[in-house]
Amino acid sequence: MRKFKSENIKKRTDLIYELGLEDSFEKIMLKSKEEHAIYMCNQVIEFHKKYGKYPSSVPSKSEEHKMGVWLAGMRLAKQGKLSNIFYPILEKMAIDAGYPDMFNNIGEQNAIDKCNQVIEFKKKHGRYPRTTSKDYCERKLGQWLSNMRTAKQGKGRNKQGKGTVFYPILEKMSVDAGCSDMFNNREREAIDKCNQVIEFIKKYGRYPNRRSEDEYERKLRVWLTNMRLAKQGNAHGTFYSILEKMAVDAGYPDMFNNIDKEQEAIDKCNEVIEFIKKYGRYPSTMSTDEYERKLGVWLSNMRRTKQGNTSCVFYHILNQMVKKAKLPNMFNKNWKDDIKNLEELNNEKI
Repeated sequence: MRKFKSENIKKRTDLIYELGLEDSFEKIMLKSKEEHAIYMCNQVIEFHKKYGKYPSSVPSKSEEHKMGVWLAGMRLAKQGKLSNIFYPILEKMAIDAGYPDMFNNIGEQNAIDKCNQVIEFKKKHGRYPRTTSKDYCERKLGQWLSNMRTAKQGKGRNKQGKGTVFYPILEKMSVDAGCSDMFNNREREAIDKCNQVIEFIKKYGRYPNRRSEDEYERKLRVWLTNMRLAKQGNAHGTFYSILEKMAVDAGYPDMFNNIDKEQEAIDKCNEVIEFIKKYGRYPSTMSTDEYERKLGVWLSNMRRTKQGNTSCVFYHILNQMVKKAKLPNMFNKNWKDDIKNLEELNNEKI
Protein backbone atom coordinates (compact mmCIF):
# COMPACT_ATOMS: atom_id res chain seq x y z
CA MET A 1 0.00 0.00 0.00
CA ARG A 2 2.88 2.32 0.78
CA LYS A 3 4.30 1.63 -2.66
CA PHE A 4 0.85 2.16 -4.23
CA LYS A 5 0.48 5.56 -2.59
CA SER A 6 3.94 6.71 -3.51
CA GLU A 7 3.62 6.07 -7.25
CA ASN A 8 2.28 8.68 -9.67
CA ILE A 9 -1.08 8.27 -11.42
CA LYS A 10 0.39 6.54 -14.50
CA LYS A 11 2.27 3.94 -12.43
CA ARG A 12 -0.82 3.28 -10.30
CA THR A 13 -2.83 2.65 -13.45
CA ASP A 14 -0.16 0.30 -14.84
CA LEU A 15 -0.13 -1.58 -11.55
CA ILE A 16 -3.91 -2.11 -11.65
CA TYR A 17 -3.65 -3.62 -15.13
CA GLU A 18 -0.68 -5.81 -14.06
CA LEU A 19 -2.80 -7.20 -11.23
CA GLY A 20 -5.66 -7.97 -13.63
CA LEU A 21 -8.03 -5.52 -11.98
CA GLU A 22 -8.73 -3.47 -15.11
CA ASP A 23 -12.46 -4.36 -15.14
CA SER A 24 -12.88 -2.97 -11.66
CA PHE A 25 -10.83 0.06 -12.61
CA GLU A 26 -13.01 0.80 -15.67
CA LYS A 27 -16.19 0.34 -13.61
CA ILE A 28 -14.87 2.81 -11.05
CA MET A 29 -14.06 5.32 -13.79
CA LEU A 30 -17.50 4.93 -15.39
CA LYS A 31 -19.16 5.25 -12.00
CA SER A 32 -17.18 8.41 -11.39
CA LYS A 33 -18.33 9.93 -14.71
CA GLU A 34 -21.95 9.07 -14.02
CA GLU A 35 -21.73 10.60 -10.55
CA HIS A 36 -20.23 13.72 -12.06
CA ALA A 37 -23.07 13.85 -14.60
CA ILE A 38 -25.63 13.50 -11.80
CA TYR A 39 -23.89 16.26 -9.86
CA MET A 40 -23.93 18.60 -12.89
CA CYS A 41 -27.56 17.75 -13.63
CA ASN A 42 -28.50 18.74 -10.09
CA GLN A 43 -26.56 22.00 -10.52
CA VAL A 44 -28.46 22.83 -13.71
CA ILE A 45 -31.79 22.02 -12.06
CA GLU A 46 -31.00 24.31 -9.12
CA PHE A 47 -29.90 27.04 -11.53
CA HIS A 48 -33.19 26.83 -13.43
CA LYS A 49 -35.18 26.93 -10.17
CA LYS A 50 -33.34 30.07 -9.14
CA TYR A 51 -33.23 32.00 -12.43
CA GLY A 52 -36.09 30.51 -14.46
CA LYS A 53 -33.83 29.61 -17.39
CA TYR A 54 -31.13 27.17 -18.43
CA PRO A 55 -27.48 28.23 -18.05
CA SER A 56 -25.89 29.87 -21.06
CA SER A 57 -22.82 28.44 -22.78
CA VAL A 58 -21.69 31.91 -23.88
CA PRO A 59 -17.96 32.16 -23.03
CA SER A 60 -17.24 33.61 -19.60
CA LYS A 61 -15.47 32.61 -16.42
CA SER A 62 -18.69 32.06 -14.49
CA GLU A 63 -20.11 28.83 -13.14
CA GLU A 64 -23.08 29.41 -15.43
CA HIS A 65 -20.80 29.01 -18.45
CA LYS A 66 -19.47 25.67 -17.17
CA MET A 67 -23.00 24.39 -16.60
CA GLY A 68 -24.07 25.69 -20.02
CA VAL A 69 -21.21 23.88 -21.78
CA TRP A 70 -21.99 20.65 -19.93
CA LEU A 71 -25.70 20.89 -20.77
CA ALA A 72 -24.97 21.56 -24.46
CA GLY A 73 -22.68 18.50 -24.51
CA MET A 74 -25.33 16.27 -22.92
CA ARG A 75 -27.95 17.41 -25.43
CA LEU A 76 -25.63 16.41 -28.28
CA ALA A 77 -24.73 13.15 -26.53
CA LYS A 78 -28.42 12.28 -26.22
CA GLN A 79 -28.75 12.64 -30.00
CA GLY A 80 -25.67 10.47 -30.54
CA LYS A 81 -23.70 13.39 -31.97
CA LEU A 82 -20.90 13.13 -29.39
CA SER A 83 -18.85 10.25 -28.02
CA ASN A 84 -19.90 11.30 -24.51
CA ILE A 85 -22.31 8.98 -22.68
CA PHE A 86 -25.82 10.21 -21.94
CA TYR A 87 -27.08 8.50 -18.79
CA PRO A 88 -30.83 7.66 -18.67
CA ILE A 89 -30.94 8.72 -15.03
CA LEU A 90 -30.36 12.32 -16.17
CA GLU A 91 -33.60 12.30 -18.18
CA LYS A 92 -35.47 10.94 -15.15
CA MET A 93 -33.97 13.59 -12.89
CA ALA A 94 -35.01 16.34 -15.29
CA ILE A 95 -38.56 15.01 -15.57
CA ASP A 96 -38.91 14.58 -11.80
CA ALA A 97 -37.74 18.18 -11.32
CA GLY A 98 -40.38 19.44 -13.77
CA TYR A 99 -38.05 20.11 -16.71
CA PRO A 100 -38.81 17.35 -19.25
CA ASP A 101 -37.34 19.44 -22.05
CA MET A 102 -33.93 19.91 -20.43
CA PHE A 103 -32.11 17.64 -22.86
CA ASN A 104 -34.23 18.38 -25.92
CA ASN A 105 -32.95 19.37 -29.36
CA ILE A 106 -30.58 22.33 -29.01
CA GLY A 107 -32.36 24.47 -31.61
CA GLU A 108 -35.72 23.97 -29.94
CA GLN A 109 -34.32 24.64 -26.49
CA ASN A 110 -32.57 27.78 -27.66
CA ALA A 111 -35.89 28.95 -29.11
CA ILE A 112 -37.62 28.21 -25.80
CA ASP A 113 -34.99 30.19 -23.93
CA LYS A 114 -35.34 33.14 -26.31
CA CYS A 115 -39.11 33.00 -26.06
CA ASN A 116 -38.87 33.21 -22.27
CA GLN A 117 -36.60 36.24 -22.60
CA VAL A 118 -39.08 37.99 -24.91
CA ILE A 119 -41.93 37.24 -22.50
CA GLU A 120 -39.93 38.72 -19.61
CA PHE A 121 -39.09 41.78 -21.71
CA LYS A 122 -42.77 42.27 -22.54
CA LYS A 123 -43.75 42.01 -18.87
CA LYS A 124 -41.09 44.53 -17.86
CA HIS A 125 -41.48 47.12 -20.65
CA GLY A 126 -45.08 46.61 -21.77
CA ARG A 127 -43.99 46.05 -25.38
CA TYR A 128 -42.02 43.64 -27.52
CA PRO A 129 -38.28 44.18 -28.24
CA ARG A 130 -37.50 46.22 -31.36
CA THR A 131 -35.09 45.43 -34.16
CA THR A 132 -34.23 49.15 -34.35
CA SER A 133 -33.29 49.56 -30.69
CA LYS A 134 -29.94 51.12 -29.84
CA ASP A 135 -29.61 48.55 -27.05
CA TYR A 136 -27.73 45.51 -28.40
CA CYS A 137 -29.57 42.92 -26.28
CA GLU A 138 -33.01 44.30 -27.14
CA ARG A 139 -32.10 44.50 -30.82
CA LYS A 140 -30.99 40.83 -30.85
CA LEU A 141 -34.22 39.75 -29.15
CA GLY A 142 -36.23 41.83 -31.61
CA GLN A 143 -34.44 40.22 -34.55
CA TRP A 144 -35.09 36.73 -33.17
CA LEU A 145 -38.78 37.56 -32.72
CA SER A 146 -38.98 38.92 -36.25
CA ASN A 147 -37.35 35.74 -37.60
CA MET A 148 -39.80 33.56 -35.67
CA ARG A 149 -42.77 35.50 -37.03
CA THR A 150 -41.48 34.95 -40.55
CA ALA A 151 -40.73 31.28 -39.85
CA LYS A 152 -44.28 30.75 -38.54
CA GLN A 153 -45.55 31.78 -41.97
CA GLY A 154 -43.19 29.28 -43.60
CA LYS A 155 -41.18 32.02 -45.25
CA GLY A 156 -37.90 31.55 -43.43
CA ARG A 157 -36.52 28.63 -45.46
CA ASN A 158 -34.29 28.38 -48.51
CA LYS A 159 -34.76 26.18 -51.60
CA GLN A 160 -33.26 23.18 -49.77
CA GLY A 161 -35.86 23.53 -47.04
CA LYS A 162 -33.30 24.69 -44.51
CA GLY A 163 -33.63 27.77 -42.38
CA THR A 164 -35.32 29.08 -39.26
CA VAL A 165 -37.75 26.65 -37.63
CA PHE A 166 -40.86 27.69 -35.72
CA TYR A 167 -41.60 25.25 -32.89
CA PRO A 168 -45.28 24.77 -31.88
CA ILE A 169 -44.33 24.95 -28.19
CA LEU A 170 -43.50 28.65 -28.68
CA GLU A 171 -47.11 29.41 -29.57
CA LYS A 172 -48.31 27.65 -26.42
CA MET A 173 -45.77 29.50 -24.27
CA SER A 174 -46.86 32.88 -25.64
CA VAL A 175 -50.55 32.12 -25.09
CA ASP A 176 -49.93 30.84 -21.54
CA ALA A 177 -48.00 34.04 -20.78
CA GLY A 178 -50.85 36.26 -22.03
CA CYS A 179 -48.96 37.26 -25.18
CA SER A 180 -51.11 35.49 -27.76
CA ASP A 181 -50.22 38.04 -30.44
CA MET A 182 -46.46 37.56 -30.07
CA PHE A 183 -45.98 35.68 -33.33
CA ASN A 184 -48.69 37.37 -35.41
CA ASN A 185 -46.47 38.97 -38.02
CA ARG A 186 -48.24 41.81 -39.85
CA GLU A 187 -50.65 42.71 -37.08
CA ARG A 188 -47.88 42.62 -34.48
CA GLU A 189 -45.67 44.88 -36.61
CA ALA A 190 -48.59 47.32 -36.99
CA ILE A 191 -49.11 47.35 -33.21
CA ASP A 192 -45.41 48.02 -32.65
CA LYS A 193 -45.47 50.91 -35.15
CA CYS A 194 -48.61 52.32 -33.58
CA ASN A 195 -46.93 52.31 -30.17
CA GLN A 196 -43.93 54.12 -31.65
CA VAL A 197 -46.15 56.83 -33.19
CA ILE A 198 -48.01 57.27 -29.89
CA GLU A 199 -44.71 57.62 -28.01
CA PHE A 200 -43.56 60.18 -30.61
CA ILE A 201 -46.74 62.26 -30.21
CA LYS A 202 -46.44 62.18 -26.41
CA LYS A 203 -42.84 63.34 -26.59
CA TYR A 204 -43.14 66.07 -29.26
CA GLY A 205 -46.83 67.02 -29.09
CA ARG A 206 -47.35 66.47 -32.82
CA TYR A 207 -47.56 63.81 -35.50
CA PRO A 208 -44.29 62.78 -37.18
CA ASN A 209 -43.29 64.99 -40.11
CA ARG A 210 -42.73 63.48 -43.58
CA ARG A 211 -40.14 66.20 -44.33
CA SER A 212 -38.09 65.62 -41.19
CA GLU A 213 -34.33 65.25 -41.50
CA ASP A 214 -34.60 62.33 -39.08
CA GLU A 215 -35.09 59.07 -41.01
CA TYR A 216 -36.90 57.37 -38.13
CA GLU A 217 -39.48 60.17 -37.96
CA ARG A 218 -40.00 60.10 -41.74
CA LYS A 219 -40.64 56.33 -41.65
CA LEU A 220 -43.18 56.75 -38.87
CA ARG A 221 -45.03 59.35 -40.94
CA VAL A 222 -45.04 57.13 -44.03
CA TRP A 223 -46.50 54.27 -41.99
CA LEU A 224 -49.13 56.57 -40.43
CA THR A 225 -50.17 57.89 -43.82
CA ASN A 226 -50.45 54.35 -45.21
CA MET A 227 -52.62 53.28 -42.27
CA ARG A 228 -54.91 56.28 -42.77
CA LEU A 229 -55.32 55.32 -46.40
CA ALA A 230 -55.81 51.65 -45.50
CA LYS A 231 -58.56 52.59 -43.06
CA GLN A 232 -60.41 54.29 -45.93
CA GLY A 233 -59.82 51.32 -48.22
CA ASN A 234 -57.52 53.39 -50.44
CA ALA A 235 -54.39 51.26 -50.02
CA HIS A 236 -53.30 47.64 -50.34
CA GLY A 237 -52.28 47.48 -46.67
CA THR A 238 -54.49 46.15 -43.87
CA PHE A 239 -55.88 48.37 -41.13
CA TYR A 240 -56.36 46.48 -37.86
CA SER A 241 -59.20 47.52 -35.54
CA ILE A 242 -56.91 47.23 -32.52
CA LEU A 243 -54.95 50.25 -33.82
CA GLU A 244 -58.03 52.44 -33.52
CA LYS A 245 -58.53 51.29 -29.93
CA MET A 246 -54.88 51.97 -29.08
CA ALA A 247 -55.13 55.51 -30.48
CA VAL A 248 -58.36 56.21 -28.55
CA ASP A 249 -56.93 54.78 -25.30
CA ALA A 250 -53.83 56.98 -25.74
CA GLY A 251 -56.00 60.10 -26.15
CA TYR A 252 -55.58 60.52 -29.91
CA PRO A 253 -58.97 59.43 -31.35
CA ASP A 254 -58.34 61.20 -34.68
CA MET A 255 -54.94 59.62 -35.26
CA PHE A 256 -56.13 57.49 -38.20
CA ASN A 257 -58.71 59.92 -39.54
CA ASN A 258 -58.25 61.55 -42.92
CA ILE A 259 -56.07 64.61 -42.37
CA ASP A 260 -58.52 67.51 -42.14
CA LYS A 261 -57.76 71.18 -42.69
CA GLU A 262 -57.06 71.80 -39.02
CA GLN A 263 -54.54 68.96 -38.86
CA GLU A 264 -52.88 70.22 -42.03
CA ALA A 265 -52.59 73.67 -40.44
CA ILE A 266 -51.11 72.15 -37.27
CA ASP A 267 -48.54 70.20 -39.27
CA LYS A 268 -47.58 73.28 -41.30
CA CYS A 269 -47.33 75.41 -38.18
CA ASN A 270 -44.96 72.86 -36.65
CA GLU A 271 -42.82 72.94 -39.79
CA VAL A 272 -42.63 76.76 -39.65
CA ILE A 273 -41.70 76.65 -35.96
CA GLU A 274 -38.90 74.17 -36.72
CA PHE A 275 -37.71 76.40 -39.57
CA ILE A 276 -37.60 79.48 -37.30
CA LYS A 277 -35.71 77.61 -34.58
CA LYS A 278 -33.19 76.34 -37.12
CA TYR A 279 -32.57 79.53 -39.12
CA GLY A 280 -33.64 82.30 -36.72
CA ARG A 281 -36.00 83.88 -39.30
CA TYR A 282 -39.35 83.42 -41.02
CA PRO A 283 -39.50 81.40 -44.27
CA SER A 284 -39.49 83.69 -47.32
CA THR A 285 -42.12 83.64 -50.08
CA MET A 286 -39.31 84.71 -52.45
CA SER A 287 -36.88 81.92 -51.55
CA THR A 288 -35.30 79.86 -54.35
CA ASP A 289 -35.77 76.81 -52.13
CA GLU A 290 -39.18 75.31 -52.99
CA TYR A 291 -39.84 73.95 -49.50
CA GLU A 292 -39.07 77.28 -47.80
CA ARG A 293 -41.10 79.16 -50.39
CA LYS A 294 -44.17 76.96 -49.74
CA LEU A 295 -43.83 77.48 -45.98
CA GLY A 296 -43.60 81.22 -46.57
CA VAL A 297 -46.73 81.24 -48.76
CA TRP A 298 -48.67 79.25 -46.15
CA LEU A 299 -47.56 81.59 -43.37
CA SER A 300 -48.54 84.64 -45.43
CA ASN A 301 -51.97 83.14 -46.11
CA MET A 302 -52.52 82.38 -42.44
CA ARG A 303 -51.65 85.96 -41.48
CA ARG A 304 -54.23 87.29 -43.94
CA THR A 305 -56.73 84.68 -42.78
CA LYS A 306 -56.36 85.78 -39.16
CA GLN A 307 -57.16 89.35 -40.23
CA GLY A 308 -60.30 88.08 -42.01
CA ASN A 309 -58.95 88.78 -45.48
CA THR A 310 -59.61 85.29 -46.88
CA SER A 311 -62.41 82.74 -46.79
CA CYS A 312 -60.14 80.25 -45.04
CA VAL A 313 -60.36 79.39 -41.34
CA PHE A 314 -57.76 80.42 -38.77
CA TYR A 315 -57.44 77.87 -35.96
CA HIS A 316 -56.74 79.27 -32.49
CA ILE A 317 -54.58 76.26 -31.65
CA LEU A 318 -51.91 77.79 -33.91
CA ASN A 319 -51.53 80.73 -31.51
CA GLN A 320 -51.14 78.28 -28.63
CA MET A 321 -48.49 76.33 -30.50
CA VAL A 322 -46.39 79.44 -31.14
CA LYS A 323 -46.74 80.48 -27.50
CA LYS A 324 -45.70 77.02 -26.34
CA ALA A 325 -42.63 77.24 -28.61
CA LYS A 326 -41.76 80.57 -26.86
CA LEU A 327 -41.62 82.48 -30.13
CA PRO A 328 -43.10 85.89 -31.11
CA ASN A 329 -46.58 85.45 -32.59
CA MET A 330 -45.89 84.99 -36.28
CA PHE A 331 -49.56 85.57 -37.16
CA ASN A 332 -49.74 89.14 -35.76
CA LYS A 333 -50.69 92.01 -38.04
CA ASN A 334 -47.37 93.69 -37.23
CA TRP A 335 -45.38 90.49 -37.79
CA LYS A 336 -42.53 92.44 -39.43
CA ASP A 337 -41.74 94.02 -36.07
CA ASP A 338 -41.40 90.54 -34.67
CA ILE A 339 -38.40 89.94 -36.89
CA LYS A 340 -36.50 92.39 -34.71
CA ASN A 341 -37.63 90.43 -31.67
CA LEU A 342 -36.34 87.28 -33.29
CA GLU A 343 -32.96 88.89 -33.97
CA GLU A 344 -32.76 90.09 -30.37
CA LEU A 345 -33.67 86.59 -29.20
CA ASN A 346 -30.90 85.09 -31.31
CA ASN A 347 -28.37 87.65 -30.07
CA GLU A 348 -29.26 86.76 -26.49
CA LYS A 349 -28.65 83.07 -27.23
CA ILE A 350 -25.24 83.90 -28.69
